[in-house]
Amino acid sequence: MPGAFGTTSNDDGVHASTKSRSKSGVFGSNEAKTAPPAGSSGGAGVFGLTGVPGAAGVMGGNDHAAKGVGVQGNGPEAGISGFSEAGAGVRGHSAHSSGGELFAHDPNASALLAINDATTGWTATDSSPHGTGVCGVTTVPRAAGVFGANNSSTGVGIQGNGAEAGLSGYSQTGSGARAFSLLSNGIEGFAEGGSRFGSLLGGLGARESTVEAARRAAVTADARVQAVSSDGLDALMDADAPASGRGNRQESAEARTISRARPDHLQASLRMADAGQWLAQAPVGRSNRMSIGVHSPAGSLIGLHDAVAAARPKGNGVWGHTKVHHGSGVFGSVEPGLTDSAGITGVGTIAGQFFGNVVATGSVRVAGAVRVGGDVTVGGDIRLTGADFAEDFDLAKKAVAPPGTVMVIDADGGLKPSASAYDKAVAGVVSGAGSYRPGIVLDDRADNADPSDDTGRVTVALVGKVYCQVDASHGAVEVGDLLTTSPTPGYAMKAADATRAFGSIIGKALKPLASGQGLLPVLVALQ
Repeated sequence: MPGAFGTTSNDDGVHASTKSRSKSGVFGSNEAKTAPPAGSSGGAGVFGLTGVPGAAGVMGGNDHAAKGVGVQGNGPEAGISGFSEAGAGVRGHSAHSSGGELFAHDPNASALLAINDATTGWTATDSSPHGTGVCGVTTVPRAAGVFGANNSSTGVGIQGNGAEAGLSGYSQTGSGARAFSLLSNGIEGFAEGGSRFGSLLGGLGARESTVEAARRAAVTADARVQAVSSDGLDALMDADAPASGRGNRQESAEARTISRARPDHLQASLRMADAGQWLAQAPVGRSNRMSIGVHSPAGSLIGLHDAVAAARPKGNGVWGHTKVHHGSGVFGSVEPGLTDSAGITGVGTIAGQFFGNVVATGSVRVAGAVRVGGDVTVGGDIRLTGADFAEDFDLAKKAVAPPGTVMVIDADGGLKPSASAYDKAVAGVVSGAGSYRPGIVLDDRADNADPSDDTGRVTVALVGKVYCQVDASHGAVEVGDLLTTSPTPGYAMKAADATRAFGSIIGKALKPLASGQGLLPVLVALQ
């Protein structure tokens, strides 16, 4: 029979109270020294059971306004343990504070350790997340579903490790991942070691081949990320730290086993994420230290010495760095057939900037101007869409020279519009009139001004096709006629006097002009 027993139909089964601050209202003790039978609920100091829906098997309360807890537990494995066949093992609610608060005071322990040891994929068809170790959800505007912070001088707020990605983000309407930093980089990515995927991409030029190679690499990669216990992770981190921070701790047997098991090559995988983005990752090779964003056989770890001592550029939205042969610090790609999409896009006054060599395996299109400070070496043909070979000259003082104007050299070496017939000081025609633009311009300077500016410079066609102002009042012009300077300022005319033409020829007319003045296409060939 029980030591004490109470039963009633309309009141508490057992009621006990005390006014002593050092004693308990109810004290239950079990002094057995052996484990209870398998499947038994026995062995408890106090056992509570109810069949009332929504009620508690054991209920604890504290009526003090500010201090104390409802239920306090203490045990060598856990202070409080909960179990449910179909619901939550432990559940906490609070109207004005945190639903649950966990504290750890040991640097080798975690304030929260959540493990889901199922080994099959989830089959639920609703929109909720399933199979997670930790699931955080909030409906508070601008708040975070999961928030992590590290208030020491080193470390990270949130650390992730996974066979496909260390961290993954998804949003139906916003950014999949977002990062901010006040004093450093928004995102930092590192890759170390050799990669079959990186080497393969280094020799491929076609976008379609790149994507297909990535898919094959993801399927055939034979290196696998090994599961490691918290002790093993701690030992690996300690073994990878600087000598000054190791103390007298020894590398564990598990850490030594994992170290020996590291593959000589890197796993390479590329997958299509739910958000429609291509993501690439590779674990670290045998001789490499672990860094942010890198998968090692022991998982994704932060080598603190790398994180602190590395000379990092600051103020970047994204910074990527690689030590992989043929790898990329930042890699972007698009699906085959998407001709209006870009693997990497930059927007700004300086949309792209490179310090070092730039290698392009395909065509390069530039809508704006290109300025090169060094030599240009071309292994193939040079094809220019412009029509003439031109050079920039200083304008004579007060000279005005719109495109198509015939120019001559004045006494000071500047150019001015021609004003007399058969002028042997002729220099050429101002380029840019009509539909023709210069193909090559020599002596280009930063101080070039508009051609109509009397203090600037002007671009003059020396060879090739250019539209030229022609005056047919001095004689009708036929196709192939030689042209020279005319008495009309800035205009050419037909060179009818062969004895005066030598040294003053501008070029040949490519179209006729029977009378009046007009712009004619001319093949410039100074004689």
